[in-house]
Amino acid sequence: MKKIIVFDLGGVLVVDGVYPMIKDLTEKFSLDHREVRKFVITEFNHMFEGGYAELAFWKKFDKKFGVETNPKILEKRLNQYYSIKSGTRKLIIKLRNNGYKVGFLSNSVREIIAYLEKKYRISKLFDFGLYSHAVKTRKPKEKIFRLLLKKIKAKPNEIIFIDDNPRYVTGSRSIGIKTIRFVSAAQVARQLKREGIRF
Repeated sequence: MKKIIVFDLGGVLVVDGVYPMIKDLTEKFSLDHREVRKFVITEFNHMFEGGYAELAFWKKFDKKFGVETNPKILEKRLNQYYSIKSGTRKLIIKLRNNGYKVGFLSNSVREIIAYLEKKYRISKLFDFGLYSHAVKTRKPKEKIFRLLLKKIKAKPNEIIFIDDNPRYVTGSRSIGIKTIRFVSAAQVARQLKREGIRF
């Protein structure tokens, strides 16, 4: 029986602030939404791997689109979009209370995580976790899943991984990890029960 359950954070436990911020930037500076979205996703992928800090992102944004941003204001505005999904939080607590080892695997930006840890103390909800920026690689690359297995000394068939992103789901499945695509906490709870998880 699988005893280790691993959650993604953004979109699963945490309401993701990136896409509302893309909308904000598009409207504030009268920019093309597709171009802004493409730029943000590309650059965030670099930050997920610890490539550079958030301040550098805003400088790159200014140069790319010929605008002048106030990084401190925009950082604060971005952070306000992040919140905790109460249903997922309750599910995690139930699983741990019933003896399951529960962790997280998250693509992460250093400054955003610092904010979330300070406000919500996310890591306290889990037994273990792995942030992409800390290990210099990201989902869906195989390396980060291998690092997770090494960290917790587990085999792929001992884990259930939960993520909302189809590409990340495919990445984990490709190395033999049972994966549930997140839609809602209630749906995940039902699927966990089908896998023999009791809580």
